[in-house]
Amino acid sequence: MPVSRCDTLEGFVEERQASHHSEAKPKRKSALPPELRDADDLLVRYGRWAQDRYQKRRCASAEGQYVPPPRRGQDDEPMQPFMPDWNALKVQRALQVVPMQYRRVLHAFYIPQRKPHHAVRRELKISSGTWELSRIEGLRRFWSAYLRSLTR
Repeated sequence: MPVSRCDTLEGFVEERQASHHSEAKPKRKSALPPELRDADDLLVRYGRWAQDRYQKRRCASAEGQYVPPPRRGQDDEPMQPFMPDWNALKVQRALQVVPMQYRRVLHAFYIPQRKPHHAVRRELKISSGTWELSRIEGLRRFWSAYLRSLTR
């Protein structure tokens, strides 16, 4: 009886490695519904606004780590302005209406913190599927509250 490559452990490992290298991983598509893209964009801009509000805790020039800010050249694209403070307050009020189980996911995902959002997900012991569903439901509730605040 002939021995196939998969009948031995080495053959099985070689075949498995060859199949993994030949198959490209499928790119993960965002499951974000099109009607929530504006909410997503608004929270991304809010996260950038919140990130800009930091306090310096070190003196980089005294430590020899000062890096001058980049200068604008002729070929540079214009910077996207941060959202105005009054708009950020509207976003913050709309986020306060979102239930805590969804709000903590939105905060971890959109507002930059020390830990990346996937580390927070593991710390909260939330599966990736539940995390994504909580993000989408949180976006729905946030967007609903935000649009309601605009009509007042």
